[in-house]
Amino acid sequence: MGAQSWERERHGKYRLVSSLCGYLRYLRVTLKPPSARQRYIAAKADLLEIKVGKMKASLVPVEVVQAEWEEFCRAVRSRILGVPSSAAPFLVGQTDMAVIEGVLGDIVQKLVRELEVPERSRWTTPSSWARSKQSSSRTSRPF
Repeated sequence: MGAQSWERERHGKYRLVSSLCGYLRYLRVTLKPPSARQRYIAAKADLLEIKVGKMKASLVPVEVVQAEWEEFCRAVRSRILGVPSSAAPFLVGQTDMAVIEGVLGDIVQKLVRELEVPERSRWTTPSSWARSKQSSSRTSRPF
Protein backbone atom coordinates (compact mmCIF):
# COMPACT_ATOMS: atom_id res chain seq x y z
CA MET A 1 0.00 0.00 0.00
CA GLY A 2 1.15 3.45 -0.74
CA ALA A 3 2.19 5.90 1.94
CA GLN A 4 -0.57 8.26 0.82
CA SER A 5 -3.29 5.98 2.20
CA TRP A 6 -2.08 6.26 5.81
CA GLU A 7 -2.09 9.49 7.77
CA ARG A 8 0.10 9.22 10.78
CA GLU A 9 -0.62 11.38 13.78
CA ARG A 10 2.51 10.27 15.63
CA HIS A 11 4.59 7.10 15.97
CA GLY A 12 2.21 4.11 16.24
CA LYS A 13 -0.92 6.29 16.06
CA TYR A 14 -3.03 6.90 12.96
CA ARG A 15 -6.10 9.03 12.24
CA LEU A 16 -9.00 6.60 11.94
CA VAL A 17 -11.26 8.28 9.36
CA SER A 18 -8.58 9.48 6.98
CA SER A 19 -6.64 6.19 7.24
CA LEU A 20 -9.79 4.17 6.62
CA CYS A 21 -10.74 6.31 3.62
CA GLY A 22 -7.25 5.92 2.22
CA TYR A 23 -7.35 2.15 2.70
CA LEU A 24 -10.74 1.91 0.97
CA ARG A 25 -9.40 3.99 -1.95
CA TYR A 26 -6.46 1.59 -2.17
CA LEU A 27 -8.79 -1.44 -2.23
CA ARG A 28 -10.98 0.09 -4.93
CA VAL A 29 -7.95 0.63 -7.16
CA THR A 30 -6.24 -2.73 -6.61
CA LEU A 31 -9.17 -5.12 -6.19
CA LYS A 32 -11.26 -4.49 -9.28
CA PRO A 33 -13.85 -7.17 -10.14
CA PRO A 34 -12.99 -9.19 -13.24
CA SER A 35 -13.90 -7.48 -16.47
CA ALA A 36 -15.96 -9.04 -19.22
CA ARG A 37 -12.75 -9.71 -21.13
CA GLN A 38 -11.19 -11.52 -18.18
CA ARG A 39 -14.34 -13.66 -17.75
CA TYR A 40 -14.29 -14.44 -21.49
CA ILE A 41 -10.63 -15.49 -21.33
CA ALA A 42 -11.31 -17.71 -18.30
CA ALA A 43 -14.31 -19.35 -20.01
CA LYS A 44 -12.31 -19.88 -23.19
CA ALA A 45 -9.51 -21.52 -21.15
CA ASP A 46 -12.04 -23.83 -19.48
CA LEU A 47 -13.47 -24.81 -22.86
CA LEU A 48 -10.01 -25.48 -24.23
CA GLU A 49 -9.23 -27.65 -21.20
CA ILE A 50 -12.34 -29.74 -21.89
CA LYS A 51 -11.38 -30.16 -25.55
CA VAL A 52 -7.85 -31.20 -24.62
CA GLY A 53 -9.26 -33.66 -22.07
CA LYS A 54 -11.40 -35.25 -24.78
CA MET A 55 -8.42 -35.46 -27.10
CA LYS A 56 -6.39 -37.16 -24.39
CA ALA A 57 -9.34 -39.50 -23.77
CA SER A 58 -9.56 -38.50 -20.14
CA LEU A 59 -13.16 -37.47 -20.87
CA VAL A 60 -15.65 -39.63 -22.73
CA PRO A 61 -18.89 -38.34 -24.23
CA VAL A 62 -21.99 -39.03 -22.15
CA GLU A 63 -23.68 -40.89 -25.02
CA VAL A 64 -20.79 -43.37 -25.20
CA VAL A 65 -20.89 -44.01 -21.45
CA GLN A 66 -24.65 -44.49 -21.55
CA ALA A 67 -24.43 -46.91 -24.49
CA GLU A 68 -21.68 -48.95 -22.84
CA TRP A 69 -23.48 -49.02 -19.50
CA GLU A 70 -26.71 -50.17 -21.17
CA GLU A 71 -24.79 -52.87 -23.03
CA PHE A 72 -23.13 -54.01 -19.80
CA CYS A 73 -26.50 -54.14 -17.99
CA ARG A 74 -28.01 -56.17 -20.83
CA ALA A 75 -25.08 -58.60 -20.67
CA VAL A 76 -25.42 -58.99 -16.89
CA ARG A 77 -29.17 -59.51 -17.17
CA SER A 78 -28.89 -62.14 -19.89
CA ARG A 79 -26.20 -64.03 -18.02
CA ILE A 80 -28.14 -63.98 -14.76
CA LEU A 81 -31.26 -65.19 -16.54
CA GLY A 82 -29.15 -67.98 -18.07
CA VAL A 83 -28.03 -69.39 -14.70
CA PRO A 84 -31.07 -71.67 -14.16
CA SER A 85 -30.81 -73.27 -17.60
CA SER A 86 -27.04 -73.70 -17.18
CA ALA A 87 -27.39 -75.23 -13.72
CA ALA A 88 -30.39 -77.48 -14.40
CA PRO A 89 -28.54 -80.33 -16.18
CA PHE A 90 -26.06 -80.59 -13.29
CA LEU A 91 -28.71 -80.44 -10.57
CA VAL A 92 -31.26 -82.95 -11.81
CA GLY A 93 -31.92 -85.35 -8.96
CA GLN A 94 -29.42 -83.72 -6.60
CA THR A 95 -30.48 -83.53 -2.96
CA ASP A 96 -27.09 -82.88 -1.39
CA MET A 97 -26.95 -79.19 -0.46
CA ALA A 98 -23.14 -79.05 -0.75
CA VAL A 99 -23.24 -80.31 -4.36
CA ILE A 100 -26.00 -77.85 -5.28
CA GLU A 101 -24.10 -74.94 -3.70
CA GLY A 102 -20.89 -76.02 -5.46
CA VAL A 103 -22.52 -76.17 -8.90
CA LEU A 104 -24.28 -72.83 -8.45
CA GLY A 105 -21.11 -71.27 -7.01
CA ASP A 106 -19.05 -72.45 -10.00
CA ILE A 107 -21.58 -71.04 -12.47
CA VAL A 108 -21.75 -67.68 -10.66
CA GLN A 109 -17.94 -67.48 -10.43
CA LYS A 110 -17.70 -68.11 -14.19
CA LEU A 111 -20.29 -65.39 -14.78
CA VAL A 112 -18.35 -62.91 -12.59
CA ARG A 113 -15.04 -63.68 -14.33
CA GLU A 114 -16.61 -63.09 -17.74
CA LEU A 115 -18.09 -59.76 -16.68
CA GLU A 116 -15.03 -58.35 -14.92
CA VAL A 117 -12.71 -58.30 -17.94
CA PRO A 118 -12.36 -54.59 -18.79
CA GLU A 119 -11.99 -53.43 -22.35
CA ARG A 120 -10.40 -50.08 -21.50
CA SER A 121 -8.12 -50.06 -24.50
CA ARG A 122 -11.18 -49.36 -26.65
CA TRP A 123 -11.38 -45.77 -25.32
CA THR A 124 -7.95 -44.43 -26.11
CA THR A 125 -8.82 -41.96 -28.88
CA PRO A 126 -11.81 -39.86 -29.94
CA SER A 127 -12.00 -41.86 -33.18
CA SER A 128 -12.82 -44.95 -31.11
CA TRP A 129 -15.78 -43.05 -29.67
CA ALA A 130 -17.24 -42.71 -33.15
CA ARG A 131 -16.70 -46.42 -33.78
CA SER A 132 -18.42 -47.26 -30.52
CA LYS A 133 -21.53 -45.33 -31.53
CA GLN A 134 -21.74 -47.44 -34.68
CA SER A 135 -21.12 -50.71 -32.84
CA SER A 136 -23.22 -49.97 -29.75
CA SER A 137 -26.08 -51.99 -31.23
CA ARG A 138 -24.06 -55.22 -31.07
CA THR A 139 -25.50 -58.11 -29.10
CA SER A 140 -23.94 -59.58 -26.01
CA ARG A 141 -22.10 -62.88 -26.00
CA PRO A 142 -24.17 -65.95 -25.05
CA PHE A 143 -23.67 -67.41 -21.59
